[in-house]
Amino acid sequence: MDASAMESETTHRLLMADGRASAGGGKDVSGDGAPGGGGEEQDAFDNLLEAAGSHGKFQIRFNIIFNFSLSAIVSMSFLNYVMAMTVPEHWCYVPGALESNISRDRWKELTLPREQGTKGDMAYSKCKMFNVTAEDIIMEQFFNQTVIHKEITGCQYGWEYDTTWYVRTTPSDNDWVCENELRVTNIFMYARIGDVIGAFVFGQLGDTIGRKKVFMAAIPLLVFGRMAAVLCSGIYPLFAICIFLSNSSLLPVFQSPLAIGTEFCCKENRSRINMLQCVGWTLGISLTPLLAWAVGDWVILTVATTLPSIIFLLIIKMMPESPRWLMARGRPEEAYKILCDIAAVNGRKLPSNALAMLKETVSRCGKEKTFGIASLFSSKRLAGYTLLIFLCWGINSLAYYSLVLNVGNMSGNPFLNYFFQSLVELPAYLVAMWSTDNIGRRWTQSVFFILLAIACAVLVAVVQNPGLTVVTVGFAVFAKFSVCITFYAVYLQSLETYPTCLRQTGTSTNSIIASLIGIIGPYVVYLGTSVDARYPYVVLGTCSLVGVVAATFLPETLHEKLPETLAEAQHFGRGQRYWSFPKNAWAKKKSLSTTKDENSCETKAF
Repeated sequence: MDASAMESETTHRLLMADGRASAGGGKDVSGDGAPGGGGEEQDAFDNLLEAAGSHGKFQIRFNIIFNFSLSAIVSMSFLNYVMAMTVPEHWCYVPGALESNISRDRWKELTLPREQGTKGDMAYSKCKMFNVTAEDIIMEQFFNQTVIHKEITGCQYGWEYDTTWYVRTTPSDNDWVCENELRVTNIFMYARIGDVIGAFVFGQLGDTIGRKKVFMAAIPLLVFGRMAAVLCSGIYPLFAICIFLSNSSLLPVFQSPLAIGTEFCCKENRSRINMLQCVGWTLGISLTPLLAWAVGDWVILTVATTLPSIIFLLIIKMMPESPRWLMARGRPEEAYKILCDIAAVNGRKLPSNALAMLKETVSRCGKEKTFGIASLFSSKRLAGYTLLIFLCWGINSLAYYSLVLNVGNMSGNPFLNYFFQSLVELPAYLVAMWSTDNIGRRWTQSVFFILLAIACAVLVAVVQNPGLTVVTVGFAVFAKFSVCITFYAVYLQSLETYPTCLRQTGTSTNSIIASLIGIIGPYVVYLGTSVDARYPYVVLGTCSLVGVVAATFLPETLHEKLPETLAEAQHFGRGQRYWSFPKNAWAKKKSLSTTKDENSCETKAF
């Protein structure tokens, strides 16, 4: 098809869409009772986007750079502080071991009492010692003069740390152990609070000033916060503030390019874009423990995995603002310019009256008036979906974060444990993409919530048995596998349920609620390290069962047109039955594959 024929065909579709909208007179023309709140008018934009190319070279380039490469690099910043906060094996330091020429194991036997651990075994105390001197120990070791009454006391001379895996971590540098052990847990809490505040502030700004500007503000804040944390780790309040600030920017860094990519691609590729970001995320968090293993020093690790994020500010010109968002904000000229750029890169040409069509669409639809988070509750249906997404996202966040933090408490090589827990996300996302595109978003999430609950039940039964370490690690990995799939499904579902004018506000609000729920994650893990190793899995298994119920009441969004306005969102999902799979999913896929024209030979963007 040549350029003139393509322009003619596109103009015809635009005029047809314009005619349908005019015939409706702004009233209900949909046949299902939904008011004509801009859906037909948005056909004009969708057709122009198709003319510019909704799955061409422009989308490929953008998604590889900002939804894959960015995700791979920035995900390292998510995990680097988690690994930096690892508490190595430690025990009370009693001076004199080197001078007495006694082995470490024998010295610990003579100076440290044993006590029951969280896994039911007897181990040397981490925070108590016998109140003895080096002379007492030497007399007992070499002259068989046993100290009859060994008083037990707290660590009087500081602590020793096992350097088998870590040369140094933030807690070992600052002795955040024993009476100060909650400092580590509280840092994770401050990080989650940062997630909450950042999601709220940047989420509102994303739908107000634009996705791109939010991204440009978030990257410098992330780098500054992590680098400042390295410099002031010895001052606990300042360190906590730096972690808070850097974490407040993490979610917007991921959400902004994902929202942009989703809003200028064809609907068949939305799941693929989400998948591409997930693959980048998995790559980053899989490489981080291997790098940590190589350097063993939390300072080097933090610097090496944070500074590369600056690269994306240097190539920021390659990130456009979302033209769909610009249309929603009543800025057709800017949307037209970006569509022209997309068309140029994709080797396409917009029709000559494209700008006039965009202006007409905006003048007819007007600028969508929203009231931030309050608009998520503007109708009964949208409010119900919002609350269900809040609950599912929160449970996923709690489960994911708790499983990540709990890796440090598992036996064996901590770096390999992190690596396997991270690597399992790749097959999880592949399964998630296939399942969400064939079974649907709703049932995928429900089924894997059930499997997550089963995995947690098995872990409760085996985690305290030293002879079943392999089984414990295996089911912990499977639990992570399941929660990655449920998280993938609900993330995609939320992007597709909220209207364009509230998409970033909605996803950011989800992050706020999820982070608020996730704040208890570090304390759930703390129960496992200080009270009973089974308790975290009891909590997560129970929450998973709640997630099963909530997920089944969400709408199925597979093959559904993205809602553009609040009016469309109020009726989104109407008519879907509870016991149903996506309607004609296979038929639609077959239809899509047989109706593509010669232009579909272009490589699809992820």
